[in-house]
Amino acid sequence: MVRVYPRYTADGSVSLKVPDNHLNGLFDANLENISFGGFAMNCVLKVNIDTDISFKLKSCLLNEPIQGKARIRHVREDGYKTAVYKMGAEFVDIDKDALRYFISRLEHYSKTEQKAHVRKQIMRSIEVPF
Repeated sequence: MVRVYPRYTADGSVSLKVPDNHLNGLFDANLENISFGGFAMNCVLKVNIDTDISFKLKSCLLNEPIQGKARIRHVREDGYKTAVYKMGAEFVDIDKDALRYFISRLEHYSKTEQKAHVRKQIMRSIEVPF
């Protein structure tokens, strides 16, 4: 499978509304990454492939959650000793401006972290051991 959009690691949560779920259709997941095409999440409840969901993405990088609709495109069990499902969702309906803003913030912080890592590596290489 060829990726159309780059993925950005994202700390945050996803509130999901899933039709016909035994928890009144509402549950939360951990946001793993996001792109202009969709997002990946980890959660303890499995959602079937091709299920349409409503979602609310939350992150400390956002002033307010991003809401929209998506379709589950892949599901795999990814837990050790406990069932955790890694699921990928493709956007069906989302505020594109809000998504662009979020991804631009992720890009900025990703580059800032990378620069800090490079600086730390340089400083380690020039340290004089005593």
